[in-house]
Amino acid sequence: SMVVYDDGIFMNTAVMMQKLHDYLDTKVTFVQQKVSDFADLNSVLVFDCAGLGSGVLNNDAEMVSVQGHLVMLKDQVPAELEYMILVYFSEGHTEAGQKVKRSFYIFPKHLPGTGPNDVGVVGGTFVEGGTSETPNTGEFATLLQGAKDFYGI
Repeated sequence: SMVVYDDGIFMNTAVMMQKLHDYLDTKVTFVQQKVSDFADLNSVLVFDCAGLGSGVLNNDAEMVSVQGHLVMLKDQVPAELEYMILVYFSEGHTEAGQKVKRSFYIFPKHLPGTGPNDVGVVGGTFVEGGTSETPNTGEFATLLQGAKDFYGI
């Protein structure tokens, strides 16, 4: 049997953010700067894109990076990829000894500057503390095997 949860909304975030920027462009002043303390800001509204700097900015020593592995698809039929699947698999450790949560997901996603049929993403992993020094590239083979297992290939 199949269970469906209608609790997701598909949107092209790149297009949405560009349209939001275009709409706001004449209404607000955009400032891009490095910030080490929110008190340094003279604004009530901040779009925080700190990434790995969030721990310092939020004074939270317990924040850790989470590394993800995914594969972007090419040459798909966009109308045939209007769904999302998310299945959680096992937890384990990467080749660098880091804790990893493994899953299989697939959903439509189109990156700016790519062809109209280059749509879809397959993943993925969630590696706590993963960094560029620990790329955990072996996870790509694991996630592709998980996708094959899901589809019985």
